[in-house]
Amino acid sequence: MITALVRAAVDNRVAVHLAQLLLVVSGLFAYSTMTREIFPEFTREKIRVTAVYPGAAPEDVEELVTVKLEDALDSVDGIEELESTTQEGVCWVIGKLAQGADMTRTLQEVDRAVAAIPDLPAELRDDPLVQEVKTRFPVITLSIHGDLGELALKDLVRPIKRRMEAIPGVAAVQPSGLRALEWHVEVSPEAALRHRVTLDEVARALQAQNRTVPGGTLERARDEVLIRTRGDTETTEQIEAVVVRADPDGSAVRVGDVARVMPGFERALTYGRFDGKTALNLTALKERDGDILEISRQVRELARKLELPAGVRASVHTDLSIYLNDRLDIMKTNALQGFVLVLASLCLLLHWRMAAIVALGIPAAFLFAFCCMALVGISINMMSLFALILVLGMLVDDAIVVVENIQSRIEEGEAPALAAVNGTRQVAIPVFCTVATTISAFMPMLLTPGEMGQWMWQVPVVVSFCLIASLFECFTVMPVHVVEFGPAHAADPAPWFERIKAFHRRAVDWCLARRYRVLSGLLGLSIVIVTLASVTTGFILFDPFESETYFLNYELPSTASLEESSERARDLERLILALPEDEREASITNVGVSAINVDQADRGGHLGQVVFTLTSPRERARGTEEILEHLREETAKLRGFTKLEFKGLQAGPGGSPIEVALEGDDFAALREAADELAGWLRGIDGVHDVFDDSAPGKSELEVVVDLEAAGALGLTTQAVAQQVRDAFQGRAATSVRRLDEDVDLVVRYPLDDRSRRATLEELWLTTPAGDRVPFRAVASAREGRGLAKIVRGDRRRAVTVFADVDTRRANAIEVTDRLKATFEDPMRRERAIDVKVKGQRREAEQSMNGMLKAFLISVLLVYLILGTQFKSFAQPLLVMVAIPFGIDGILLGHMLLGRDVSFMSVMGLVATSGIVVNDSLVLVSLINELRRGGRTALEAASQASVRRLRAIILTSVTTIFGLFPLAFLATGQARFLSPMAISIVFGLAFSTGLTLVVIPCLYVVLEDVKAALGLGGAHEA
Repeated sequence: MITALVRAAVDNRVAVHLAQLLLVVSGLFAYSTMTREIFPEFTREKIRVTAVYPGAAPEDVEELVTVKLEDALDSVDGIEELESTTQEGVCWVIGKLAQGADMTRTLQEVDRAVAAIPDLPAELRDDPLVQEVKTRFPVITLSIHGDLGELALKDLVRPIKRRMEAIPGVAAVQPSGLRALEWHVEVSPEAALRHRVTLDEVARALQAQNRTVPGGTLERARDEVLIRTRGDTETTEQIEAVVVRADPDGSAVRVGDVARVMPGFERALTYGRFDGKTALNLTALKERDGDILEISRQVRELARKLELPAGVRASVHTDLSIYLNDRLDIMKTNALQGFVLVLASLCLLLHWRMAAIVALGIPAAFLFAFCCMALVGISINMMSLFALILVLGMLVDDAIVVVENIQSRIEEGEAPALAAVNGTRQVAIPVFCTVATTISAFMPMLLTPGEMGQWMWQVPVVVSFCLIASLFECFTVMPVHVVEFGPAHAADPAPWFERIKAFHRRAVDWCLARRYRVLSGLLGLSIVIVTLASVTTGFILFDPFESETYFLNYELPSTASLEESSERARDLERLILALPEDEREASITNVGVSAINVDQADRGGHLGQVVFTLTSPRERARGTEEILEHLREETAKLRGFTKLEFKGLQAGPGGSPIEVALEGDDFAALREAADELAGWLRGIDGVHDVFDDSAPGKSELEVVVDLEAAGALGLTTQAVAQQVRDAFQGRAATSVRRLDEDVDLVVRYPLDDRSRRATLEELWLTTPAGDRVPFRAVASAREGRGLAKIVRGDRRRAVTVFADVDTRRANAIEVTDRLKATFEDPMRRERAIDVKVKGQRREAEQSMNGMLKAFLISVLLVYLILGTQFKSFAQPLLVMVAIPFGIDGILLGHMLLGRDVSFMSVMGLVATSGIVVNDSLVLVSLINELRRGGRTALEAASQASVRRLRAIILTSVTTIFGLFPLAFLATGQARFLSPMAISIVFGLAFSTGLTLVVIPCLYVVLEDVKAALGLGGAHEA
């Protein structure tokens, strides 16, 4: 079949060239239209339910909302684990899906379960929101700042926000410092008591008045006229004129008699600043198919075209597209460097025309891969580009074997056309199997579970696309190019390579004669390498990710107000702004919000963050770590902060380096245990930014209802609570439309009254009979202190301890292992507290289990392919001996470079398992062919090793050179991809050198064993 395909291609070269032209056009078009982003978006396999309960204390939200939502999610099949966070007025319940659960179906079931909860508080702002947790990366921030009042600035920003949201690819625009408008109807307690009017009556009167009701149609002889009744409450005068109660004597109590009406804003929850100046910040978040470069370009164009009042400016900053361009340029540079090195290595051992023909297969494979990537929705990002660089040197492996065989036949005097067909046919099966084994090594990576599998699935898919394309090109296009452009006669062999071949022949013969001692020595060497690596090399999930954008999250005592938090943030801003201009680009401050990751943030008046962007490393003298260490030292001198944490952009999934959850029923015991763990972590060199997620809340006044006294008057706890809530939280009676915004009319007491405890204790309550009774007659207020945030795990209270590590001095996995050994059993036994390690440690365990399965599956697939080719059970094992030698090379490389093994290194190990067998496969195939020609085992092993020397060296050298820039020359954010390239480079280099010697020796040993067992296979000694 393959012979017919090659012959058809050679006989119809025009069709081949037309197909190539179609591929070039399609590939370039696909590349130009593909989405570009830094990292691929991935689902976190989680569902989040959010409920907003304005004004409610965290413990009330927990009891009335959070627990009920947890009960609902716990009943849904497919939800494996529950976590929840409760803060003042809001809660989030997150359900993690079990492996294999269908997201769409589970989302529908969760939605139904939440909708079926019978007794959620009526005061919830909206129905609980059920949504999938997805990674949505911020792209760029547009800040509007200047000398304008808040209302004027808000009106100015409103259309700008709409225009940003209309940009293709923008999923949402996240504002900071933007407050909603409100009409404040502030009812005087004294006036309400004097006129015997309740807040509820005022609210109902406004609601009844602010209505437009259709009245039918007036049918006249010539036309029809619509009738409608309209009640306007759009101005202060109209609102104040609303009648609350009309008396029989004709008098009336109006809103203006008991309340002061004025426009305003809702209570501030966040403040925004740009470089220390008050600003409204608009951050564009990209949707899944959004192109980060195009979004950035259009936002910048929008900013340039804005017509702003005098004294107002628009500034664009925190533009991640800049880093995408830089990183893509780095990856492209690495690819170009790799291509040049591959071409140079080919020219050393092949005729220059043959080398060019082989190298041209690389762009052809890439163009085919772009077409396939566009079809399956893979974007241009760091991972897909990494896959292209990873496969760069491998793409020519099959072509090298074919071209080297064709060139050998041409050197023996065969015509180019005949050599192209016969040379391809002779090695077609081994070449097909080499590509199949490489794909078999990569594709099982798709079985990696959890977020890690979602994050890196593009690598094996893109690699497979390229390898399939290279195989097809090798059997069709390349033979045509050899016939048309290849050398027509034999080239003189390179003298230097002939000397290498002669030396290699003597070395192989020497080793074959001492095969048992050689194999024993190599086995001992392998044991020594593994032993040293287990002692000197640790494991980390990811190498440090060099980011230029950092989040300085801070926390003050929970009693701090938003205004106090805003002032304290200026201390941090001054430190950032004090950095030299060649190190700092911009900083924005968000007061009232603190990002946990790109999907989740804590909110509260005592929280905030300063987001600052450093210049490119090429533009500054100090490195990123040096700058961060300086800022840590300076911020450590500041007093009053309960937490200061530096967070950079994360390279992939995994969470914090150290994340330990303590779960139990006694919160005081959890708090004490968290302090103990945090103190232990602070004592470890290299561990920093240690904090936990618990904090005492604001002071509280707990209303205690005297049930007997209240019951005698017809009052219930609910009725008392509602009247207290109306007075202090307020009630949105109705809303009016202003431009494109609904503005609530909020009825409540004035701020002066809401700020005094006496107002609560002097409150007059209304009974169902309409009588007034003092608050003190049926209830009392008890002062205490609650919690700022309540975290729950698996439906129990939890406190989570977080920490970061300096990977040069500490290893997160080892620290968490020591922590578990020290605290897990004593905590459970003595305090009934469960210690659960999360973050990178848990992700590492899950990912490593997945990669182990992938490795075993890839080894099994390789064995099946080899067994099918050789029609033998033993010879595949002979070929696969290269795999442990490849592992030895990987460990040796990491030790020589002083690097820990990472998840990317293990990915490289799995990939290497399929790559290193290719040389062995081609070698054993030739040995078998020579044996069938009548040569003895010793002769066949020796001759095959020498004859395949050029092909084996070339396939290994091209792969190594293709990855060399990424392995050793990568800079910036591309460096975190280096471990996989390092694994393949060292694994392949080490195994190749041994393959040329070990495989011949093992082949002859296998024949020795067969002869000893009387199974044939005798050879000459």
